[in-house]
Amino acid sequence: MRSSSSSGSGGARVPKPLWILRLHSPTAVHALSFGTDNRVVITGDGDGRVAITDLRTWRPRAFWAAHSSIILTVAVHAGCILTHGRDNKIRIWREEPQAGGASKQEDEGVELISRTTSKAAEMPIAANLIASLPKPRLLLELDVNALNYCPFSLLETPGASSSRVPDDDVPPFLLAVPHTLEAAWVDIYEMPAKRRIFEAIGRPALVDKGNRSPIAMAMHLFRHQSTTEGETTYLLGGYEDGSVSLRLLDLTNKTSSLIWSFKEHHESVMALALSSDHSFALSVSADDRIVRYTLFPGAPDLKPPQVHRTQRQGKASIAVRNDGCVAATGGWDGNVRLYDTSNFSPLAVLDYHKDTVQAIAFQSLTPAGPFSDNSDSESDDAHPKHAQADLLACGCRDGRVSIWQLMF
Repeated sequence: MRSSSSSGSGGARVPKPLWILRLHSPTAVHALSFGTDNRVVITGDGDGRVAITDLRTWRPRAFWAAHSSIILTVAVHAGCILTHGRDNKIRIWREEPQAGGASKQEDEGVELISRTTSKAAEMPIAANLIASLPKPRLLLELDVNALNYCPFSLLETPGASSSRVPDDDVPPFLLAVPHTLEAAWVDIYEMPAKRRIFEAIGRPALVDKGNRSPIAMAMHLFRHQSTTEGETTYLLGGYEDGSVSLRLLDLTNKTSSLIWSFKEHHESVMALALSSDHSFALSVSADDRIVRYTLFPGAPDLKPPQVHRTQRQGKASIAVRNDGCVAATGGWDGNVRLYDTSNFSPLAVLDYHKDTVQAIAFQSLTPAGPFSDNSDSESDDAHPKHAQADLLACGCRDGRVSIWQLMF
């Protein structure tokens, strides 16, 4: 499905999807991520299946049953693919090298999927693709606690993404997940060694079993360059009670300290997003609020978060564009709304899906990206050459993934 942009009422720009991926339909899409080379989008669904789709041809490179339950997270790391299932497993995969192009069966299957919305027609196609496409090789598996649906957070070791390693090796990285026994706390592992270096971050000195701590709903592990302390590691967490907190992690002594905590949501935090420069973060919830946090406001003036009340309740996902100027929220009503992050003024409403948009991600296009002059895409109209634009992928409970090319 390919469309160009048009104008809406009042002169507002109303984009239409660049493409629709129906590979998972009618099974809900729960997670997605762009590849680091801008050439693929990785999607995971409620049946534990994961797809790798080539953005140059819109055809799947892989489609396989990665887990026995819902996919919570998909991510890429140094040529590897990480998948996180509610079967309490995190698995690391590597695509096998492919000799030659797609088979005729694959081409016909994808074309049929792109034309039909029938459940009866789509399910056999998905099964055929799983059987016909190569399955990535499983390199590593980690047992985790995934009962509360909280996605993991991955933090690469500096230089790992560019390092050359043997096919069976995985460059080192840190992985944050809910604690093994109590989902209110967070564990951090050194991977691929599977060594837990932080246990139960957030656990109080005295645990009151009669007053359970709120469980972790979303988290981001990241590094920030400080002018006074150098590069340090932080953990941002969103919780069931509507609170968001930032903690400093001491990787040498394996200790953590709370920097700040705010409770601006009336419902559970559903998703968090960070700006690429780590200057601010955004949170969304089942309530009508988008909250902006200044991550490092500087002592002694700890400014309260900026709260923006929207006209609708129920937001399941949020992402911030690489330049930090635009945020996208995925709603229960199926709409994706774009905002200016400086003042939360609305920029556009992406109206395609009719059910909850559960996962969204931005990808900035580069000269080496899928729509460059070397692209083997179907037409120049679909992928305008030399255009300065960003991609936005939206995964929905209806089983579809809409791809948008934003020109603002």
